[in-house]
Amino acid sequence: MEILMATTSHADHGGLGMHADLTQYATRTLDFLNIIEKTLKSVTEEVDLIQTLTAGCVRHTAKIRNLAFKQELDPAGRISELLAKAAASAGRSYEEAIAFRNSARADTALHPDDGVVECFEGLVAALADLHNSIEDLRDAVEIHDSLLSPVTGTYADVEALIASLKG
Repeated sequence: MEILMATTSHADHGGLGMHADLTQYATRTLDFLNIIEKTLKSVTEEVDLIQTLTAGCVRHTAKIRNLAFKQELDPAGRISELLAKAAASAGRSYEEAIAFRNSARADTALHPDDGVVECFEGLVAALADLHNSIEDLRDAVEIHDSLLSPVTGTYADVEALIASLKG
């Protein structure tokens, strides 16, 4: 709305001030393009960081699945708990990124060639990958530890197993 108001014709001002109106329009346009550029840079840097975290999760998951460790990694369950919290945080960030992407899609001031929607789509995808890689890592830790934990007995049925777990 402000940009449209800044482009009123010189007839609206009796021929005076047209140069000022055009200058104001150009300045606002340059400011808007600067905001787009800063947004793209910031989101791209965030995506790069998220991809680095994802790669670390994938690397550690592969090590654990290849049984590179010969003892339990998380006998107290603390690592699993922290990974669950990290996955939940990535999930919340994913939902926020979807909202940002949808907002960019709905913003009529943005043009398709600005790249903002695509940039946020990249963020959404990176956060989904991070969430999934954290969950894979948590699963790998839990499965690894269950395979290395000592067998505590055999059970005739499920009820007996549940009773032994309750203590």
